[in-house]
Amino acid sequence: MDKQLLYNAVEAKASALTNLSDEIWEYAELSMEEHRCAAAHIALLKAEGFQVEENLCGIATAFSGTYGSGSPKIGILGEYDALSGLSQTAGATQHQPLTDGGCGHGCGHNLLGAGPLSAAYAVKKYLEEKGVEIVVGTPGRVKDHIERGSLKLDKISYFILDEADEMLDMGFREDIENIFQNANPDSRILLFSATMPKEILQIAANFMGEYEVVEEETKPEEPLLTENLAQTIYNQNKQHSLSNKDLSK
Repeated sequence: MDKQLLYNAVEAKASALTNLSDEIWEYAELSMEEHRCAAAHIALLKAEGFQVEENLCGIATAFSGTYGSGSPKIGILGEYDALSGLSQTAGATQHQPLTDGGCGHGCGHNLLGAGPLSAAYAVKKYLEEKGVEIVVGTPGRVKDHIERGSLKLDKISYFILDEADEMLDMGFREDIENIFQNANPDSRILLFSATMPKEILQIAANFMGEYEVVEEETKPEEPLLTENLAQTIYNQNKQHSLSNKDLSK
């Protein structure tokens, strides 16, 4: 993963994110009453291309911002409510309330909305420029995404099928062959299988071109240190005992 791309994305929006955090500090609204705080977050999400759903679960100050479609989904939680009695002047190192006894973000909640929003923006930017790096799924699920057009495999670099014999036993052969037909033919293919039935070899012959079978040497199991363990439990108020064979053998 190109982490620098993520850092650069956040840095490019530093001014807008800092201004958002400062706004929330000034608004200092209690939970369920943070209307201006919610509006400020929503405005920035919309400006950055997120689809926003408001009034979640009938809560006027609850919302979600979404980018992309399909699943699985990456969820990032943010909060922006102030706490009572924590009014404080920004930048002051001593207790210096903006309003005596008023609400505030002395706890730092003003950062817990802008911070997660910056993370969501960075992920969005990464997906726009790099796309998805790793896709994990059952054969049926992957085939479903291919058919719906939400997953394209024509540019993948690696194709790994784990427990290939189990997948065939479970009736996924048609799905597996469909995935191979849609995958980049120049990708490196790795099939992992506990056994090597003829069906696996047939798939390898059809889709892998020249291939090599690599087998792992089986190692003898190491003997257990404890050959036998016996435990005897007596009735209540009687002694409990534990015995085992000589461990030195």
